[in-house]
Amino acid sequence: MSGYPGDEERDPSRSDDEATRPLGWQQPEPSRGWDAPPPSPYGQPQPAPPSYEQPSYQQPSYQQPPPYAAPSPSPYAQQPPPMGLPVAKPDHPQATLALVLGIVGLAGGLATCGLLFLTSPFAWVIGRRAVREIEASGGQLGGEGSARAGLVTGVIGSVLLALALVAVALYIAFVVWAISSSGTSSDYGNV
Repeated sequence: MSGYPGDEERDPSRSDDEATRPLGWQQPEPSRGWDAPPPSPYGQPQPAPPSYEQPSYQQPSYQQPPPYAAPSPSPYAQQPPPMGLPVAKPDHPQATLALVLGIVGLAGGLATCGLLFLTSPFAWVIGRRAVREIEASGGQLGGEGSARAGLVTGVIGSVLLALALVAVALYIAFVVWAISSSGTSSDYGNV
């Protein structure tokens, strides 16, 4: 036997760190609080005992976000374009309607002998209102070209509608005059 600690035969009941400690030495207990679990005899910490206290109930807050807060963008929202590219403005919702009514009134009125000229005044009114709202938006709305084209075709169609109504009225007046003038003097009455 040598005189060095640890050279003696090992006792299987003692762990490795107990074999290297001097005889009679004990590890000091760590200081514990009142609620700390006792140390485990196996060197591993024990889980905390279950708490049987009632959980505290907190009233959920129902605060509304301020009215000026912007909503969080969805992942499918349109992303802003990269720097330097022009931003497309949304068109006025009635700009295209004014254009379609103006084209239908003008082209359809000529094709149907004036029947579809009746849509032209609507194109005129809707186009004029759309142009005013686009100008008042301060550059936030687009579609001014469509609204102006609807306004112009509506004006042209309305003028043609007025001319067609005057022509129809003159034709009716001429027919009435022709019938009334032919009934007073008849060449066949003296035969």
